[in-house]
Parts: sequence; structure tokens; C-alpha cells
Amino acid sequence: MNRLSTTGLRASARMALLLTGAACALAGCTTTATGETVAQGPAMPENPSMEPVCGDQMLGSYIGRKADEAMMTRLRDWRGDKAIRVLAPGSVATMDYRPDRLNVMVDKDNIVTGFKCG
Repeated sequence: MNRLSTTGLRASARMALLLTGAACALAGCTTTATGETVAQGPAMPENPSMEPVCGDQMLGSYIGRKADEAMMTRLRDWRGDKAIRVLAPGSVATMDYRPDRLNVMVDKDNIVTGFKCG
């Protein structure tokens, strides 16, 4: 290929990328029956009130116990397919809030100090 045809291909690729980006940007808008354009927001959460629904308030009897494999198995059996994560002091966790996720708070010795939804 000569230099001229390579430059043409690059320009075509840039144009295709630009048009794809513009199409994606326009896809986020819809027209109402009255003809006004409205941007679509994010999908509504399943629990619009964002009230905790993880069952954390029913687990007080586990506080003060060691978060061993037997306890975690019982919690998983009780929760079914809903998420559980153990958070120790200094542990790294994502900041996304999921009202159905159960956070098991433990101390440095892996003793349960509390439960939180999120």
C-alpha cells in the first residue's frame, strides 16, 4: 500500500469511530409523544426506597462468635444466592451500595462485631 491509501484508511477509521460515538450519544435520548426530547436516566433499583433488606437485624445471636467456616456455611444456607462479604479492619471493599448484600463485620481475631447491609 502506498502512503496515500494508508492515510485514507486512517481517516476512514477515525470517521467510523466518530460516527459510532455520535450514535451512542444520541441513543441515550428519546422523543416523547409531545415531541420533546428527554434524556433517559439510570434504571430504577429493585428497592426504590433503598431500605436495607439483607436481614442484618436478625443476626444478633452471632455477634461475639468466631466467623469460622461453619458459621459462614449457615449464613450462606440461610441467605441462599444473596451476596455475603466479610469485612475485617483495614480490608478493602467496593463502595457500591447493595441493600441485599450482607456485610459481616469482624475484628482482627475474626470475631463478629456486627452486621450491615450494603
